[in-house]
Amino acid sequence: MDPIDLTMGEFIEVELVEGPAIFALSSELRNCGYLLTCDRCKDSRELISAILVIPADGAAWALCGPCMRQMPKSRGQVV
Repeated sequence: MDPIDLTMGEFIEVELVEGPAIFALSSELRNCGYLLTCDRCKDSRELISAILVIPADGAAWALCGPCMRQMPKSRGQVV
């Protein structure tokens, strides 16, 4: 894939909240009877392992482990 030239106005801030705490929370909620579903693949059998947040508009997406593993590995910060 060819690189894309973007202006600073075309970038948005995105936060990826992940780690053992998210996985534990997902597991505990499931044990309490709540059915959490991955917003990408809609598979409710998988535990949620991360939450992708766009702070500017408050949007958030829950992601399961398999969907997280399909994300590009190069995550960085644009300043």
